[in-house]
Amino acid sequence: MRDELASPTDLEEGPAPAPVPPGGPEPVLEIRELVVEFATGRGYLPVVGPVDLTLPKGRTLGLVGESGSGKTVTALSVLRLIPMPPGRIPAGRALFEGHDLFSLPEKAMSDIRGRRIAMIFQEPMTSLDPAFTVGAQISEVIRRHKQISRRQAWKEAVDLLGQVGIPSPGRRAGHYPHAFSGGMRQRVMIAMAVSCQPDVLIADEPTTALDVTVQAQILDLLKELQAELGMSMIFVTHDLGVVADICDDVAVMYAGQVVESGPAPDLFERPQHPYTEGLLLSMPRLDGERERMFSIGGVVPPPDRLPAGCRFHPRCPYSIDACTERLPELFPAGGPDRLARCIRSEELELKGTR
Repeated sequence: MRDELASPTDLEEGPAPAPVPPGGPEPVLEIRELVVEFATGRGYLPVVGPVDLTLPKGRTLGLVGESGSGKTVTALSVLRLIPMPPGRIPAGRALFEGHDLFSLPEKAMSDIRGRRIAMIFQEPMTSLDPAFTVGAQISEVIRRHKQISRRQAWKEAVDLLGQVGIPSPGRRAGHYPHAFSGGMRQRVMIAMAVSCQPDVLIADEPTTALDVTVQAQILDLLKELQAELGMSMIFVTHDLGVVADICDDVAVMYAGQVVESGPAPDLFERPQHPYTEGLLLSMPRLDGERERMFSIGGVVPPPDRLPAGCRFHPRCPYSIDACTERLPELFPAGGPDRLARCIRSEELELKGTR
C-alpha cells in the first residue's frame, strides 16, 4: 500500500472514471481500475478487477451478481478491510473527496472508516460482540470519532436505537445481542453504522437472512435514513427485487468484473448483457407471464479457471465463436449512461421486465 496522500496532480492521472449522468450530482466516491488479489500456493491470483464504479452524492448504487461474482470483495476493498495477507490491492484507486483511500496512512484511514464511510455487514451476529451490550458497542463507535463523555455517548446510542425502530430503546440498550431477533440485530447494526452520520454507507447483503416482511421494513428504514442524513449508498445484493426497491443505479458483476451498468429503471427495462437478462428472467413474476422459474445454467467460474474470452460465454445462450477470442471491454450500449461488456449487445433483443 502506498503511504502518501494523493496529490491533485496524482488525481489527474489514470483511467477516466465511470460516467456520471450529465447535469447529475457530483461523485462522492470513484473506484478506478481496482484489482484485488489473494495469495495461493501458486502465487497471487486476481479475484476482482479491473473494476470502475462511480457513486454520485445522495444516490444508491446497487452491486448485483451471484455468489462468487466479487461484490463483497469490491465493497470491502473500499474500506481496506481485505485481510492483508493473504489479500492485496496491487492496482487501482478509490477516490474520496480528492484523496485515494488506498494511499492514506492507516491512522487517517481509520478516522474515515466508520465516521465518513460506514458499513453494514450481512450477518450482524458475526459483527456484534456477544460479550457487550448493544448500547456499549454503539457508544464505543461514537466515542471513537467524537470527543464526548461516556454519558453523552450512551444517550446518543439510546436515541439512535429509537431512531431505527427499537422499542423501549433505553431498556434495550442494556441488552446483549443474543436477546434480539435477526431483524432487530440488523437495526442495531444500522444504528451503529449511521451513528456518526457518514457520507457513504456500504450495505453488504443486509436483508438476505431476513423474512420478506422484515426485509421491507429494513429497506424502508435505510431509505428514510438516507433522505434524512443525505447519505450516498452502495447496496450489495444478489436480489434484483431489492435493487428495484432501493437503488438508483446498478452495476452488474460477474466473475470479478462489471459486465453492465446504468440507471436502474432503464437497466431493468432494456438489459444490454445476457447475464443481466438471465438475472431478470430468474425473478419471480406474479402476473402469470412465466409458467416456470428460469435459471441460468452452470455456475460462476472460480478465479483460477476463468474461460478465455468473455467470462460468461460458457453459460451464455447467445455465445458465438468470437466470444471466446478476447475479453470484451465495457463500452457504451443501449443509451446514455449505459455500459455493457458484450460484443453482441447492439444486435441482441434481450428481455427485460417490460
